[in-house]
Amino acid sequence: RFQTVYNPTNEPVKLRDDEMYDHLVVERCIDFMGRHRDGPFLLWAGLEKPHTDWTAPARYHAMYDPAAIPIPETAFESRTDMPQAWYASTRQSWCFDDDELHNAMAAYYANVTYLDDQVGRLLEGLSDLGLADDTLIVYTTDHGEMCFEHGMVQKQNFFEASAHVPLIVKTPASAPGQATTHEGFSNLIDLFPTFCDAAGIAAPATLEGTSLLPACQGQAAAPVGATFCEYYEWGFAERMIRTGPWKYVYSQDNPCQLYNLTEDPAETHNLIDSPACRGVRESLHR
Repeated sequence: RFQTVYNPTNEPVKLRDDEMYDHLVVERCIDFMGRHRDGPFLLWAGLEKPHTDWTAPARYHAMYDPAAIPIPETAFESRTDMPQAWYASTRQSWCFDDDELHNAMAAYYANVTYLDDQVGRLLEGLSDLGLADDTLIVYTTDHGEMCFEHGMVQKQNFFEASAHVPLIVKTPASAPGQATTHEGFSNLIDLFPTFCDAAGIAAPATLEGTSLLPACQGQAAAPVGATFCEYYEWGFAERMIRTGPWKYVYSQDNPCQLYNLTEDPAETHNLIDSPACRGVRESLHR
């Protein structure tokens, strides 16, 4: 299956634009906004791309020369310092030769660009309805894509390509053409209290998340400190903490991982057994 859904031949989809899933989603979203333009609404536009299959309309594939798209430097590495249950399962670069990997990467770029155009259609529809200046807009996703980093595809791990997702917010008070990047940590659980805050509603006291609205409006710095993830699908507990430059991954009864992302952004040097990092490791483990 992996040898087809990642499109190693860089072939376009055999559908018209208006038959594509995301095109249809945007059409229905714009219709929904039109029907609810006179009152408050919450719209979750569940766009699919760049999820596999990595096929898009032909003009998007034509935008990218596969030979010019680099393959991740870690695509063909082989490691034993992480749980083999998910490493062996999602390490798929061995399925392809170099040309096929270039084609797959170009296909991914084509799918991302297709998605970008669909988001543009949605925002144009919002503007055409006169709602752009009175709507909180959030772009994010539920997971990343390894895209052959460390030879892996999909997700299901705590590498940055898998767990670190986009989070772009436009508030009604945002000035056109101006953007601020915050370096603090946030989680998707922060979105619910952010929506409550924007709507002037008191968030339930039991929520773990924190409103990001003050940071989005430039009224306060983004939350800092630590961020956490957890995952259990492989049959054993896995938990991650990120704080400052450090990322610690605890995998029950399996190899654990420790990275300094400032010095090693590609996460190639597992420092879990480094005597110099013992204090950091023990602190993050606690």
